[in-house]
Amino acid sequence: MTHQLFLKEKLKKINDKIRDAKLELIYNHENQIIKTQAPMWLIRGEKKIINKEIELIKKAKNRVNMRIGFLFENEVQELKKILKNKSEKIEINILASPNCIINNKKVNIKKELENPNITIYNANLPYVKMMICDGKEMLHIYSKFNEKTGSPLNETSIAMWNQYPEISKNYDDRFYKVLKKAKINNMNKKI
Repeated sequence: MTHQLFLKEKLKKINDKIRDAKLELIYNHENQIIKTQAPMWLIRGEKKIINKEIELIKKAKNRVNMRIGFLFENEVQELKKILKNKSEKIEINILASPNCIINNKKVNIKKELENPNITIYNANLPYVKMMICDGKEMLHIYSKFNEKTGSPLNETSIAMWNQYPEISKNYDDRFYKVLKKAKINNMNKKI
């Protein structure tokens, strides 16, 4: 009987140590995740999003690739200005929906942003935007839209600013594949 009691007590101590080690590992793992800031940020509101777009374009050193499914009301003039200035120094490629709605008016995105130094093609895109700068960081932009006017609702507009270079490069590679197809489709339409 004492031998069984001894084994039972020994087994309980071993199980307690395993439980304590497991809790310590979980605690350490969770705290490590908390201590490590992921290089992703959520940006809310039209003005802040436009400011981040402009900031990223300004700091790009080699190229900016954009997919534009919509534009904010106050964005066209700011984008035109910064893209014109940067297009003389870096490569800029844009895939854009043929049209979007701004202030109840149908706007041709390609015509609005057209510039001889920018490669821009029409593409059937959803109502989202994406910008990749130098293949190292990117911005995904989403919004809900007013059912009557078709314009983005500022209070619902969000952007995910992602600085994971591996993810950004993956999206950049995919962008170039789609751009190549758009270029081929554009040449076929001219024939």
